[in-house]
Amino acid sequence: MIVLGRVIAPYGVRGWLKLRPFGDDPAAWRGMPQWWLGANAAGSDWQAFALEGLRQHSAAWIAKLVGIDDRGAAEGLAGRFVGAPREELPSNAGDEYYWADLIGLDVVNEQGESLGSIDSLVETGAHQVLVVKDSGRDELIERLLPFIAQVVKGVDVAGGRVVVAWQKTGDEGLVTLRFDVVTLFPEMFAAVTAVGITRRAVERGLWRLATWNPRDWADNAYRTVDDRPFGGGPGMVMMPGPLEKAIAAAKADRGGAGSVIYLSPAGRQLTHRRVCELAAMEGAILLCGRYEGVDERLIGRCVDEEISLGDFVLSGGEIAAMALIDACVRQLPGALNDDASAAEESFVAGLLDCPHYTRPEVYEGMAVPDVLLSGHHENIRRWRLKMSLLRTRERRPELFAEWLAQHARSLSKEEVQLLREIEDESNQ
Repeated sequence: MIVLGRVIAPYGVRGWLKLRPFGDDPAAWRGMPQWWLGANAAGSDWQAFALEGLRQHSAAWIAKLVGIDDRGAAEGLAGRFVGAPREELPSNAGDEYYWADLIGLDVVNEQGESLGSIDSLVETGAHQVLVVKDSGRDELIERLLPFIAQVVKGVDVAGGRVVVAWQKTGDEGLVTLRFDVVTLFPEMFAAVTAVGITRRAVERGLWRLATWNPRDWADNAYRTVDDRPFGGGPGMVMMPGPLEKAIAAAKADRGGAGSVIYLSPAGRQLTHRRVCELAAMEGAILLCGRYEGVDERLIGRCVDEEISLGDFVLSGGEIAAMALIDACVRQLPGALNDDASAAEESFVAGLLDCPHYTRPEVYEGMAVPDVLLSGHHENIRRWRLKMSLLRTRERRPELFAEWLAQHARSLSKEEVQLLREIEDESNQ
């Protein structure tokens, strides 16, 4: 039996199931003659079901099976694996694989060093991750390798191995994401290592931080790192020498790897897509400017990419660097207490999140919407989707236009109906 995904939870009150596919596109499952559900991926207690409906809703896939007609029946299937015999599955393209084909394959890096074998795979809001376990040392080492083109360079199922672009270092553990920050104020970064979700992720070994103060590479007793700009003008400019030496030290500590990102208002605006790309890699070296900025020659020599949070100016790059780090870390599997949270936040599906409410039911004369108090899960789900569409349309029209262009040919009947309702209500 080839395992294709898992039932996460019931969806609504009519027996629909929310799925976590172990792959990119479960739309191909529609062609399977029957669905098989089992409590144990390696067990023999698989039960066959006929498929009644399958569709994508925002970032999730939901399915309706014949005979599962209410929430109680759906709750009984929560946690079960979805699978099918190999002969019932459609053929994969040359660069596609079923997860079951990858389990047990040996993993080696481009230098020919063994990293272990694939124990399992996990799905996150950002990407799929290979869980590679290496028992070749006194202590079992577990590595989390993003299953993306930048990391996975070749898969040879017949030969039993996967080749990856991944450095093997002596202090490896669960850490797959590392940020090195070049900053005049390293103490500021206690905000991401000592507080909240990012602190817990550090404690769980999911990421790590190193800071590099360019003053340590200044060439005078005053530890000077800035000077007046040529051509005159207000303010000071950070000198290239101490910055380049700090960047070189960070790269050397990373084994020579790591792209350099300069946090600058002149950079490309940070998006959720870019956050996911960065979270899927081994991190980066973040350069935080101060004063009027850094010497342009340093940017030309050392910087690979410039990133901005938006069209406004901060006192330095540190706050922007912490925002980038926080956004990336929360995409890591295990960083959030609920793994589904990252997959259901704003921007993941291209839309803003819906409004949220908690106690009290009435605050300063403002009541919680009745639908959220109704207990009717299907109506609540529909309301949240409608509010997500409405909020994006009103607050981020450019984002809404982009989403509509991307989904124009794949809108569900419900989404079309909700968009009509929104348009009608706006014209009243």
